Amino acid sequence: MPKTVTGWTEENAFLPESSGPWSRYWGTLSPIAVPFWACEHRGEVKFAKTVRDGFEVIEYETGALTRQILNNDDAYSMPSFERFHVRDRKSWEQYKKLAESSPPWPKERLARACAPYLRRERPLFIDLGSTWGGIRELMGPERACTVLYDDPELAQEIIDWQRAMRNTYQYPLVEYLRPEIVALHEDCCYNHGMLIGPRHFLDFCGASYREIAQWRNALELEMFAVDSDGDVSDLIPRLVELGANALYPLEAKANRNLPALGNSPPNFILMAGWKRKSSIKATSA
Repeated sequence: MPKTVTGWTEENAFLPESSGPWSRYWGTLSPIAVPFWACEHRGEVKFAKTVRDGFEVIEYETGALTRQILNNDDAYSMPSFERFHVRDRKSWEQYKKLAESSPPWPKERLARACAPYLRRERPLFIDLGSTWGGIRELMGPERACTVLYDDPELAQEIIDWQRAMRNTYQYPLVEYLRPEIVALHEDCCYNHGMLIGPRHFLDFCGASYREIAQWRNALELEMFAVDSDGDVSDLIPRLVELGANALYPLEAKANRNLPALGNSPPNFILMAGWKRKSSIKATSA
């Protein structure tokens, strides 16, 4: 958010004591969120920023390179991703090594970290990462689509690696805190439909979704949500089949037939912020 919004950082945006600025700025009633994994240190890719030809250039140790306008935190113009972290199997092996995290916490350390969230007055949200959306972030949307055909073994390996990280570092938080909301961020649609075909979505991502759906049922969690931009009309049936029960943000320009989406299964939650004169009820995100 702009620097004029005080009392907020990316690290503390949804902590119990500091989510007020976010909610006031966006006009939402936000949940609280756990900003850590169940480990002392998460692997991270280091980077350096320089200014060249009037742009800020961000170079990562993976070889990735991003170019954006100056003061982009305030202007928020979409950066130009010149090179992505993963370009082939060799760069994937390098990324995995850099992203390796420390061993998971013992039960005593987990309990201390989770204690502030046990007596909560608002819903608790835990982000469980991604499946195909993680490939898109690492390889870019074009390569994330073609790799499903050119090197499906690599695509499945990336998804399975994310699943292993989720089981090792995030499931302990879910099991201990029993959050009201767990979610995957995918952004697997664009303004005319899904970027990854429905069959590929089921084949590559289905095991991860079914596993989280099992967590939801076993731990009696209220909401398993998925974040995707674009036209989600073909995605919703896949999510229902795999056990998710909510989706957001429902972009009005991409989803031109909103009443049709309102005919989703009765227990499937559509979270959005549009206003229309109809009987469709939308839950504010």
